[in-house]
Amino acid sequence: MNLSCRNVGLPVLLCAVSLVSVSPAAAKTTYITKTCSFTLGDNDTKNEAREVSFVRCKRKVLEKAGSYIQQQIQVTDGRLTKEQVSVYAAAILSVEVVKEKFSFKGSSMVLEQTVKAGVDLEQVRSRLAAIAGDKSVAKKVENQNKQIKILEAGVEEPLVISHQIHSSA
Repeated sequence: MNLSCRNVGLPVLLCAVSLVSVSPAAAKTTYITKTCSFTLGDNDTKNEAREVSFVRCKRKVLEKAGSYIQQQIQVTDGRLTKEQVSVYAAAILSVEVVKEKFSFKGSSMVLEQTVKAGVDLEQVRSRLAAIAGDKSVAKKVENQNKQIKILEAGVEEPLVISHQIHSSA
């Protein structure tokens, strides 16, 4: 199983959204720590669990770093004809695993993984403002989010299918 989206997924989105360059000397880094757990199935490996947990933790860190919610409503002749809610998150993260522990909960092995991410919150605010103000950038971000979901599903889907196959057997 190729689980290389760990190195591609969010950074692709985040680099593509880069609209303002900030010098490292001017950046004020804030650190965010998140813990995620993953329960291994019968055919899951520890490395697969690490990959899935890492992706989940990065998602949590990104959501904590900053999000922008936009709602568009279209009313025609007094009827709601279109409603769309968009949520954007943008940051360049430097993520590292700081703690990892495998344990048993009942008969299942569980991975508890803690990551620490460095993020410049001022840069997050400026990027989110740029996304909100430019529809073409928002469209690019939306397309990239779809690609990221596909990559994340590529990490998690084989595990879910494996769980379904073995639980029905």
